[in-house]
Amino acid sequence: MGTITPVLNNLVSLMCGMLIFSTVFSVQRSQGDTEETIVQTLGYNGPGNTGLTFIWCVQVVVVVVVVVVIDVVVAA
Repeated sequence: MGTITPVLNNLVSLMCGMLIFSTVFSVQRSQGDTEETIVQTLGYNGPGNTGLTFIWCVQVVVVVVVVVVIDVVVAA
């Protein structure tokens, strides 16, 4: 039990990191940005040292909500 919590914590952290990086690449790629611009975005720490998580998690939620709404409208 003593090693399960730290291992799961690290696993969740890695999964969140993959989510953030894939979100940045997919959103900026769909907007027509180049790979150099995307790499610069990933290196930017954000206003007030917020980092990538607080900047891009909103984008994930927006994309998911839009996809769900489109699915509901198309199904209706």
